[in-house]
Amino acid sequence: LTACSALASAAPVVVADVSANGVNNDPTLIADGVVPAEGSAWNAASNVWWRGLGKVLTLTFDQVYELRDVLLTVDNNDNYGVEISLDKVSWVELFTIPASVGEIGSGMDTMSSALGHVEYVAAIDLAPALARYARIRALDGDNSYAVGELSFYGVAAPSAPVAEVTLPEPGSVALLGVGLALVGLAGRRRGSYESARQKD
Repeated sequence: LTACSALASAAPVVVADVSANGVNNDPTLIADGVVPAEGSAWNAASNVWWRGLGKVLTLTFDQVYELRDVLLTVDNNDNYGVEISLDKVSWVELFTIPASVGEIGSGMDTMSSALGHVEYVAAIDLAPALARYARIRALDGDNSYAVGELSFYGVAAPSAPVAEVTLPEPGSVALLGVGLALVGLAGRRRGSYESARQKD
């Protein structure tokens, strides 16, 4: 099952980079669009897995997106937190994944925030939010953690509008030139008048 086919009606967010600290397997596995089988082993080759808290997997998108949905796979009996950022400095919580949600009793569990999706889980339903970065980390559990997929769906955020510069009509430029010439002439006349008065 691929993430793209699972949410064919939504636009996948393009991931430019995935970074992680102290994890097993290639971190890019969580953004390859391949969803591990439900109930598969937490430490399988298809997953990024680790032991202990403090590990973070960070996605860098190719641009700013308005995130609207997510499809993810995590080890079923742990709590995870997903945060987003625009600058990779200030982070805000997007949602948490309690161990109590999902339907899998053991192994990897897939969840979606898209209403009507076969794996829909209301607990991770998210409000649209702008982000350039996203990260996932374990919050609590059995000390053995895994993420198999973390795919976001949304729309590219529009770039800031560029102010339009309107060039004046040629006739307007000519009138402006005449006006400036008259102002200059009036200034010269006043200067001549003032110097003539001082001489008297």
